[in-house]
Amino acid sequence: MASERPWAYPTEQALGQGLADAEVELKRAEFGTNELDKDEGTPLWKLVLQQFDDLLVKILLGAAVLSFARRADSTA
Repeated sequence: MASERPWAYPTEQALGQGLADAEVELKRAEFGTNELDKDEGTPLWKLVLQQFDDLLVKILLGAAVLSFARRADSTA
């Protein structure tokens, strides 16, 4: 029953079992290393600009600019 639950093995048993070094090398040659590709990611400035790529947000920004411009004219 323990073989059906390998996560339940005691540490000593889990470390005592495993692939032989030669078998590890064969698996690495066949499948490659077990690593994810490093992704550069999206730059922060691009993430910020993407937030404004919506029609409703553009309308609200336009309204804010008009409101600010009208307030600046009325106080001058």
